[in-house]
Amino acid sequence: MFFGKANKKGWIRITEAVIAILIMASVLIVMYTNETPQVSYSDYVYNLQIRILMDVADRAELRNATLYSTETSLDPKLKEYFDESIPSNFAYNVTVCSLSADRCTLDIDTTKEIFVEDRIISSNLEKYDPKLLRLYIWEKG
Repeated sequence: MFFGKANKKGWIRITEAVIAILIMASVLIVMYTNETPQVSYSDYVYNLQIRILMDVADRAELRNATLYSTETSLDPKLKEYFDESIPSNFAYNVTVCSLSADRCTLDIDTTKEIFVEDRIISSNLEKYDPKLLRLYIWEKG
């Protein structure tokens, strides 16, 4: 009496509805997980600059090259490292300034958006002469 003909049709409809909901949910889950997050241009450049400046601060030879650079001359090791680390579709410039300097700027004439990040490189085991390492990046072209 409990599983009569009328009851079987009801259970079949409930089962069909549950299966339809599961199929729709699985399609939505697959579509959601296949989406790749879009990284904005400015986020990419910011992360690139942070990674490069952190690497300079962490590696002893690059930190020493920064400390022994002056405002007018960049150590060749630093120049080589920046050339290798920055993609070829970007132009860049680096300034190394003393923390006591009044200004640490770049005179450049471009209509492109310039991204600037800096890092203080303070000392090594032999020398305490803190420097401000400032990295400017913009798109070539």
